[in-house]
Amino acid sequence: MFDGYMLLGALVGLFFAVGVPAAAFIALSRSNRLEMEVRALRKRLAAVEISQTQAHTVPVPVPAVPTPPPPEPESIEIPAEPARTPPPLPTPSPIPMAAERALTERWLVWLGGIALALGGAFLVKYSSDQGLLGPALRVSLAAAAGVAFIGLGHWLSRRDLPLPGLPWQVPPALVAGGAAMVFASIYAAYGLYDLLSPMAAFTGLAATAAATVLLSLGHGPFVALLGLIGGFAVPMLVQSDHPSAIGLFTYLLVLSAGALALLRWRGWWWLAWAVLAGSAGWSLIWLVFSWRDGDAVVLGAFLCALAGLFAAFRLGLPAIPHLAGTAEHPMVHRVVFIAAAIICVVTLALAHGDDFSPQAMTVPVILSGLFLAFSWRDQVFDRVPWIAATLAVLILAGWDAGLREIDAIGDILSPPLPGEAGRFAWVALILAALFGMGGFIAIGRTERPWRWAALSAAAPLALLAVSYWRLVPLGHVWAWVAGALAVGAVLLLAGERMARRRGETGMDGALAAYAVGTIGAVALAATFALEQAWLTVALAVLPAAIAWVERRLCLDGLRNVALLLAAIILIRLGLNPYVLDYPIAEGSAFNWLLYGYGIPMLAFAGAARLFRQRADDLLVAVLEAGAIALAVLLVSLEIRHLTADSLTAGTYSLTERGLHTIAWLSGSALLFLAHRRSGRLVPLRAAQALLLLATAQAVWLQAVFGNPLISRETVGETLVFNPLLLVFAAPALLYAVHVRLAPSQPSWQRPACAVLGLVFAFLWATLEIRHVFAGARLWVGPVVQTELWAYSVLYLLGGVAVLLGGVRAGSTAFRRGGLAIILLVVAKVFLIDLSQTTGIWRALSFLGLGLGLVGTGWLYRRFVRLADEVR
Repeated sequence: MFDGYMLLGALVGLFFAVGVPAAAFIALSRSNRLEMEVRALRKRLAAVEISQTQAHTVPVPVPAVPTPPPPEPESIEIPAEPARTPPPLPTPSPIPMAAERALTERWLVWLGGIALALGGAFLVKYSSDQGLLGPALRVSLAAAAGVAFIGLGHWLSRRDLPLPGLPWQVPPALVAGGAAMVFASIYAAYGLYDLLSPMAAFTGLAATAAATVLLSLGHGPFVALLGLIGGFAVPMLVQSDHPSAIGLFTYLLVLSAGALALLRWRGWWWLAWAVLAGSAGWSLIWLVFSWRDGDAVVLGAFLCALAGLFAAFRLGLPAIPHLAGTAEHPMVHRVVFIAAAIICVVTLALAHGDDFSPQAMTVPVILSGLFLAFSWRDQVFDRVPWIAATLAVLILAGWDAGLREIDAIGDILSPPLPGEAGRFAWVALILAALFGMGGFIAIGRTERPWRWAALSAAAPLALLAVSYWRLVPLGHVWAWVAGALAVGAVLLLAGERMARRRGETGMDGALAAYAVGTIGAVALAATFALEQAWLTVALAVLPAAIAWVERRLCLDGLRNVALLLAAIILIRLGLNPYVLDYPIAEGSAFNWLLYGYGIPMLAFAGAARLFRQRADDLLVAVLEAGAIALAVLLVSLEIRHLTADSLTAGTYSLTERGLHTIAWLSGSALLFLAHRRSGRLVPLRAAQALLLLATAQAVWLQAVFGNPLISRETVGETLVFNPLLLVFAAPALLYAVHVRLAPSQPSWQRPACAVLGLVFAFLWATLEIRHVFAGARLWVGPVVQTELWAYSVLYLLGGVAVLLGGVRAGSTAFRRGGLAIILLVVAKVFLIDLSQTTGIWRALSFLGLGLGLVGTGWLYRRFVRLADEVR
């Protein structure tokens, strides 16, 4: 018994806890607005009265001649006081008055309504605990008290309000509290005392909810919200041993229709969210907890009818004067759009819940037709069919049909195909035709034809792609290729029709949509027919094809599609790890890499050139960068294949590192040259990126950690022409080329390349000398006296060369760098050669050092001082 009272109290509290804050907030905002309007009206009336009094007083002083001088100073002072005094007066007073009125006339009144409802429940409980009254009498008295409160509230609403024009919250609070008491008493008679049958309780509760909604006509939206909450709660409160889907959804449909009609009549647009939440919530509850075979027809019919109700909520009913005309409130737009989306979500759940039965799969077809018709009628909602198209794609994507091998495209729709797959194919075909034809027909009757053309082109292609994905075991891919080409031919014909009407508004966008759809159909056919690298080649040609179409037709809408395709291709070729697993001929440079990366590279370059003829924008930059990236990938992967015999090998040899660095530095130099000739930014940024990449590898993986002295990699027995030439000498030469080709900005770029060139040149010469004395394994064997003398000669000559180079280039930094190298040689000779060499080699070291130093002094005096004197 106590649990029943707890449920009863919770029910009453639920009604008021949900609705009171919302109603109070709405009432507060509306009353504040009304108070502001009243104050504005009072100010206007005061201004009118002042103007009228001034108009009456003007003719009085006219006949009196001597009186004009005295009033003039007074008339000057009079406007000064109102200009000073009115601003402070209105600002402090409305705030406390509004808060005081909100507290006394709204919040306290609504809390009083809650207290009345709870008081009635507690009174019933007290009488039950004391055994004062029987169950029937308790329920009757509670219901009578509720009716009395409703009557009292209705009677008070007929009286004049204390402040005309301002809302008075006492009558609706009494009506709401009385309705809650009646509702609770009926439920108590059924749930606590078993005085009513389920049918009688259901009827009584539904009638109470309907009466509450009707009472809201005179008592405001909160009472309507209370009635809606009660109406949607009735099926949950009244339980049945044999729940009926027909009974439930018929009741919900009647409740929703009546509520939406009332809300539209009174303009309470925000309450439509409650109708949508209750209808969709009950649909999902039934799907999860009470679903039985055969309910798909009932729920599907309810969803279609609910879609029609929300369409009527927007468009109105011409036969009923109070409901005629289109509702233009922004809230209506949002409610109807969200309602379409939620109905589609419930339909998707219905399809999965009923295991894609024929009855369930009929619902998306009917809804798609309804949404198309609604959007034809109301062009504001031309996005709604896209929701239905998304629903169709998601349903087919989740449908796991039974499959078998077939021989032709016609077999997909033939009776020998398993029922599940055949039904899948028919549904996909009907939906594709519905969206394709529906979008095409709507083009001539809409303000935005491009949106319908895009739907007409995109929906069939998406449905075809999903069908191929779900039915891919059905063999003979050429049948699917034929289907994709057939769709492309239809879209081409539609585009030709749009081309004839290009002078009309929006037809350029429609033509662009069909052009993109035709290209997409060809791409889809290529996807069906080709695999691995050839698929990428086919897709890579599409941006060039789009560029050609744009050039011929002068359409602006194609560039975004080309940008999307370019991004997909670059991701597939640049970030797809499965590319490395494609079969490739071992030891041969003529393999799929040449066409798999070479053709896309050329296609991107050609597309960039074509697109640049109309506009030099982001698309052109992406295509240019993509062409450069594909070229770098082609060369790098070919080097990888030729040096490691596999794209997935786990080794990274010294020779491969050197070849990569040479390729990247060469590409950087060519791009710097292209930038110098064209002035374009993309080659410059790409050149700088390649230069940084090559330098990072050259320094860390070749000069430092990858140095043969540290990594202990063999360099071969051949002098000069060995991996050292690739790893150190070639980069030094390429860095010297960069000194000439790299731009002068940033200022550190050329000096850095010069320093790197000198470092790698000295490294190559040093390691080559070591190679002469130690052989292929540079880290093996001692350093002999001859080798030490050779290093001294090398560094001395190198320092002199750097000094002369600095003198010739007029670079103080390089001149001083050469001097520093010479000083290092001096230190080496005195610190190392003096202790490590003996005999003739010690003598030769010092003789060579002396000659070098004397010659350096002569050269410095001959060239450096002469140059300084000339300056």
